[in-house]
Amino acid sequence: MNLMTLTVDYGTIKHFKNIQLDERALLDASGLIGGNISLTGKNIFLKNGVLAISNFGNSSSGKIEITAQESILIRPPNEALNSNFSAGVISQNFLSGQGAKIEINAPRIRLRNLGNINALNFGQGRGGDINIKSDKNLEIIGQPGSVISSFILNQNIGDGTGGNIKIHSANTTINNQGVITIFNLGKGVSGDITLTGEAVKIIGGGRENISGDFIPSSLGTITLGQGTGGNIFLKTKKVLL
Repeated sequence: MNLMTLTVDYGTIKHFKNIQLDERALLDASGLIGGNISLTGKNIFLKNGVLAISNFGNSSSGKIEITAQESILIRPPNEALNSNFSAGVISQNFLSGQGAKIEINAPRIRLRNLGNINALNFGQGRGGDINIKSDKNLEIIGQPGSVISSFILNQNIGDGTGGNIKIHSANTTINNQGVITIFNLGKGVSGDITLTGEAVKIIGGGRENISGDFIPSSLGTITLGQGTGGNIFLKTKKVLL
């Protein structure tokens, strides 16, 4: 083992216990070379906790990997609207180094109450990809009336290339201002959204939040900068709107 890497072998373990991050817990592998974060458990709960890798250098980051045998829940408490509660997974890169990949795998994955999975590219490098696999259900359920909502977001702000969002889930539900979005404010090329599975439901028309903004439940790409927008590839048997 060197000072940069800690590796744990789970090869002989068949049954895991639950993992919970709460009370503003932070797992952070940021640096001039972003490291790796790996969580493996039966059920994984991010209630008031964050997993983060920020790459401040010119080399590629590692990845954030979350794997659960049964379910993953990313949900800050209801008090999140009025305090510094946060629950999410975030990858950032600032110079020419590539952002960390985010890989999430569980039969059931739920984002509630402003829970988020977020990759941001501020530099000249390539943003990290977000890869999500759920054999049964992926739910992004927002918090109606809030300034922001539960979201899966890949955002390009600098001159580099934005990362992709790839989701494979038997059933994907986006409700109550839930959002899956590629957002480009920079000069580079946006990434793409690829969503495959049996059914996709986008329900809940949204409502005005406390700032007066109207936020519908949505799956989309947005370009407000000089760069080109991303594509959406939807491969599913059913789409319910």
